[in-house]
Amino acid sequence: MDLSLEKKLEKVGLLFRIHRYEGAEKILASLLQEHPNFAHEHDLHALYATALYKQNKLEQTSEALRTALSKYPQSIELNLCLAANLSDLGSYEEAAEIFAKAKDFGFSSYRESIETSYRKKIADLNTFLEMPGHSRP
Repeated sequence: MDLSLEKKLEKVGLLFRIHRYEGAEKILASLLQEHPNFAHEHDLHALYATALYKQNKLEQTSEALRTALSKYPQSIELNLCLAANLSDLGSYEEAAEIFAKAKDFGFSSYRESIETSYRKKIADLNTFLEMPGHSRP
């Protein structure tokens, strides 16, 4: 992995831990622009959307997730995040459609609510980011 990419990801992790989501948003936006072919770019999109969501930028979160899904339409994580965000915006029918689509992509725990699934993904991302010295492959 590119050293500057690794350092920036570590900084994003630090910013998430101290709840500086605006700073994380800026770094992630630049990473998405600088590294469009990063092997785990869909993870960067999910983190970017999370940074927006944590700032209560729900419309921008939806836009970011829709952009990411145009590149990775079968990403279960991105679909779940969008469904949860749309639910927060009150677009329940569209959220249900997207959630059903995620189920069709192989999502096995359909019984969980949209909110529970989203919160679990956020918790998993935060746990990942809090692990000292952890870097992505």
